[in-house]
Amino acid sequence: MSHINYLRSREVAEAGVDVVGTACPLCQTMLEDGMGGLEMENPPRVMDLIEMVDLAMGRTY
Repeated sequence: MSHINYLRSREVAEAGVDVVGTACPLCQTMLEDGMGGLEMENPPRVMDLIEMVDLAMGRTY
């Protein structure tokens, strides 16, 4: 796979993070699609930055 969404998703997964945040709806969709294509049991979660702020304030999704 050489599409940019898979390349970026693989880079994020290789970084060993649990969550990746973005403020760009296009990037969020791209990363979610890419993460879905990775053969990982628990790929990193893709979140909008506002979702991350909400979680930091105690709200849950």
